Amino acid sequence: MLQELRVKNYALIRNLVFRPEQGLNVITGETGAGKSILLGALGLILGNRADQTALLAQDEKCVVEGLFLLEDESLKAWFEEQDLDWDRKLLLRREVIPGGKSRSFINDTPASLQQMKTLGEWLVEIQTQHAIVNLQDANRQRMLLDDFVGNAPLLQEYGKLFRAYKIIQDRIEQMRAAQLTWLKERDYLQFQFQELEQFQPKEGEEQTLEIEIAALSHSAEVTKSAWEAAEALDNAETGLINGMLRVRSILKSGARYSPQMDELHERIDQVISELRDISATLSGLTSHESVSPELLESLNERHFRLQNLLKKHQKEDASALLAYLKELSIQLQEGDSLKDSIEELEQQGVLMKQDVLALAEQITQQRILGSSHFSEQVTEVLQQLEMQDAQLEVHIEPLSEPGPVGRDLVVFRFRSSAALPFNPLGKVASGGELARLMFAVQCVSAQKTGMPLLIFDEADSGVSGEVASKFGSLMRRMASEHQVIAITHLPQVAGAAHAHFYVYKEREGDKPGSAMKKLADSERVEELAVMISGKNPENSARLHAMTLLKNAAES
Repeated sequence: MLQELRVKNYALIRNLVFRPEQGLNVITGETGAGKSILLGALGLILGNRADQTALLAQDEKCVVEGLFLLEDESLKAWFEEQDLDWDRKLLLRREVIPGGKSRSFINDTPASLQQMKTLGEWLVEIQTQHAIVNLQDANRQRMLLDDFVGNAPLLQEYGKLFRAYKIIQDRIEQMRAAQLTWLKERDYLQFQFQELEQFQPKEGEEQTLEIEIAALSHSAEVTKSAWEAAEALDNAETGLINGMLRVRSILKSGARYSPQMDELHERIDQVISELRDISATLSGLTSHESVSPELLESLNERHFRLQNLLKKHQKEDASALLAYLKELSIQLQEGDSLKDSIEELEQQGVLMKQDVLALAEQITQQRILGSSHFSEQVTEVLQQLEMQDAQLEVHIEPLSEPGPVGRDLVVFRFRSSAALPFNPLGKVASGGELARLMFAVQCVSAQKTGMPLLIFDEADSGVSGEVASKFGSLMRRMASEHQVIAITHLPQVAGAAHAHFYVYKEREGDKPGSAMKKLADSERVEELAVMISGKNPENSARLHAMTLLKNAAES
């Protein structure tokens, strides 16, 4: 239940404290005094969005705090999951600072707006005179029926299974899209692979080719240089080798008498040996046959193809081409394996869909079994609200495929008279009928829901007389199991309350504002009398007001 709501600097409210009691709390007051503004402030701590217009004084921050007392520990697991401090006394706070930005806190811990919204959906149910718009939504109708029949555990289990099934279906679609893309690209990938595989690039090949081509392209110059060098070494008269032989012979004669000369003799001998080896190599170069033009052309052609492939695939060298060839091979192999993977996933999907359909069928049966009880109870409340011939029918239409909440479309149909056909709620025209129907649905749903706080914001609009008294009685009955807050203009509803709060205008300087007070018994009589007959009520209105309070106390 809501123990306390504190509002500072919001809309017309400067500073207000609201402490509703257990049971039925009503809020009445002058038109424009700010009764519904209080709900707007409450909405801030329930996750609604805020902006700069929420601030009464634009240079001060707006603060809304709500203290809730949780009756059990059903939310404890959620708090632990969200890493939030758990306490049966739950404090929600929202601050809107100048400029429109806001901060949210749960038990003094910074929290996200979504976390506030999630908590709000568990704590408070708000119904307004325009709530029929929500009731016309098929999903809202389905939720009301599921709450009534107790489908929450089944839906939780079904939701996990359905999400897993959807993950497989989405994966199959992704793989099919990948397969389609691969099929479109397969021929080109295969062409690239065959082209590179046929070429067979080799590590460091570009440098090797360039060296070989350069050598073959200048073979005549190489041969000429080799011949001249060989002649310089081997010429009988002027050759370097013969000269070195003479030097060695001279050194040999003195080597017998001088260790140094002997050492020089050996070193000259080594030089002669090296020169002869060089001469042999040069002779080999000069004795080669002329270079084959076909070989040079072949090398040039391979070098040209290599350069084209590097440019085509935007690679730096032959090593990168080799890596790309391996990559193409892997892509082709993966593409071939996609079909097998898709078939395997499809088999898993078929088995999982069978489980989804089986659980969906259990949910459907629960809805079917509970729908007649739900419609009967709503119809019973409508009869109490002086709609003797009105009926609500719950139609459950099977869908071709399972969805996130089962395999049904739940549709509420209504008729105000047995002579009329059942129609979807969107075709119900009378404002009074809409208000009573909405209220009847809420009364029945409240018996099953664990919602701690129910709020009615002029949900009784468009009714009067005995029907208004029934509204008050039914709200008071709901308040035996829930905390109820009702904003109303009806004295019959206000008279049924356990606690009556009055909202009024006050001025601070030249600025209007809203204030609230809880009415004492004598003040309640006077306020009810004003609601019955207007300002300056006569004693008959006061007597009527006292009767309303007495009847409520005795009920």
